[in-house]
Amino acid sequence: MKGIKNNKKGFTLIELLAVIVVLAIVMVLATTTVLPLMNDAKKNSFAIEATDAINAASTLVTILPLNTAANLDKYRDTNGNPKTDTKADFNMLSDGGKRGYCFSLKLLVDTGIYKKDMSYFTGATPEYEGRVIVIENLNNNQYTYKLDMHNANFEITGGKTSSYGGKDVNPKGTNTAGKYTCIDANFKVTDLA
Repeated sequence: MKGIKNNKKGFTLIELLAVIVVLAIVMVLATTTVLPLMNDAKKNSFAIEATDAINAASTLVTILPLNTAANLDKYRDTNGNPKTDTKADFNMLSDGGKRGYCFSLKLLVDTGIYKKDMSYFTGATPEYEGRVIVIENLNNNQYTYKLDMHNANFEITGGKTSSYGGKDVNPKGTNTAGKYTCIDANFKVTDLA
């Protein structure tokens, strides 16, 4: 019996509870710090994808007159105008001194200019949808870009810029399916303003 009383190896219940409480506090602090950083990183990543889409559209507008865009023939007729059945992905219109091009993200991927896996853009509910409208001022040859795009979590709508940051990204809205296409009902002369 004497040997049991002198054996003071191990931790008491109070010491174990104190360690558990300290670990819980550290976990709460770490979680509240790390989760917002992760969300900001996701927003910035989406903003970079948006900027890449603008760059891809810029490249496509540059090579469009040269008829060198790979896979673009299935979207245009022999005169270079958009085919009726592919206007959701490619459309053009003019008004006064401006010309507008509308490219879906799917078309930009299909041409090989926008590097993204095509599986994101297909299926009943595609993970990504969007369009880039390029407005060319025929008087001074300057271009303005307008982007509407969303993925499963975020969206950017209507911004007129050539690059995006995390501040331009918003939580995805509802009813976005099919909203960002180039069909005549969604792509109008007012988009050239």
